[in-house]
Amino acid sequence: MFEYFYHEILRKTLISFGTLFNGLEIRKEDEVIRVPLAYGPTQKFLARLEQSADLNKSTQMTLPRMSFEFNGMTYDPSRKVTTTQQFTTKDADDGTVVKKAFMPVPYNMQFELGIKTKLNDDALQIVEQILPYFQPSYNLTVNLVANGVNEKRDIPVVLENITMQDDYEGDFSTRRVLLYTLRFTAKTYLFGPVSTATGDIIKTSRVSYLSGTDTTNTTRELSYTVTPRAIKNYTGTVLTNLSKDIAVVDTIINVNDASSITTKTYVGKMYMFFYDAKYKETLPYWDRFPCVIIYDVQPDRMLGINLHYIAPRYRVILLDEMFKYTNNDAFDDTTRFRLQYPILKSVSKFRWGKPAMKSYLYGNIMGNALQISPQYWDIISMLPLAQFQKKNVREVYNDTLRKTI
Repeated sequence: MFEYFYHEILRKTLISFGTLFNGLEIRKEDEVIRVPLAYGPTQKFLARLEQSADLNKSTQMTLPRMSFEFNGMTYDPSRKVTTTQQFTTKDADDGTVVKKAFMPVPYNMQFELGIKTKLNDDALQIVEQILPYFQPSYNLTVNLVANGVNEKRDIPVVLENITMQDDYEGDFSTRRVLLYTLRFTAKTYLFGPVSTATGDIIKTSRVSYLSGTDTTNTTRELSYTVTPRAIKNYTGTVLTNLSKDIAVVDTIINVNDASSITTKTYVGKMYMFFYDAKYKETLPYWDRFPCVIIYDVQPDRMLGINLHYIAPRYRVILLDEMFKYTNNDAFDDTTRFRLQYPILKSVSKFRWGKPAMKSYLYGNIMGNALQISPQYWDIISMLPLAQFQKKNVREVYNDTLRKTI
């Protein structure tokens, strides 16, 4: 506690507030007057005017002008979050470093904006240029914590009230000052120290299972250890060069060397994508968001089993049999189904998948196809994500069952 840190949050919020009103101007016939803005208490400028109120002096403080000041701050319990919660982020300057900090503390900063003019029309021009943006708040985006964290927050600036004062005292040689005071509250956040969390990343997790209710003499019966890994293999990227520029409407892409792109890249994998059926006008029904296990790839289309066509109870039977035909039991990025059409046709339990064998044209796939990681095959395949057109899912299941039997 009490280690040194300084994120300049209060200073940044103060400067951002003042920047809101920088550049205002008023117009009188063909004359454009830019209204100067300075930081300082309103009474300071009024005292300066009183000291040089003689209209016969050659130099005086010009009006209109504006000033703003920071009056104080209060804790805002309505925006409080858990005090022990932390957030982590990658260092924007060094992607290998992870930074962490506790959640910020909410504080309200009170500001006053003073508008000083000698003509009421000048004051009304300035006020009318400000008020439409506050309903009653206006959001400022401020980079509260730099130093590689780049934590940006929207700071609501709330207009609380407006007062007007017109001083009529004095004779005709005394300068008249119209004073409009606008009071604001900026809902900012204060962050504590930021530390490095690279060494805090969990690399291995171990869970021990115990049985029985005797908590005194417990015996560890099973330990389960997990090592996190990337869900995508980034070392096996296939690269090639285009032989010519492609247009948006092109469905076939020509490359200089396609030897590294083989059917093995896609066959035996599970994909999901949005699809616009070519013959949707004549099809009795079709799935707009298929979940497909690919068993063959052709120049203009791919062939696969869309699991959405199969009722869940029969889908489980099919998947249990298909999992026997994987190339390994790791269920990582190297895992794929070893499926070919002759196998699908000959194995009896694969009959549940025959009515779900579909052909998908590359040119009718909308957007990018999402490859499902093998570790999630059993979960994703059972989710109710089908988007059948023309018929509901129950009618499709019944039709598939009729074709199977």
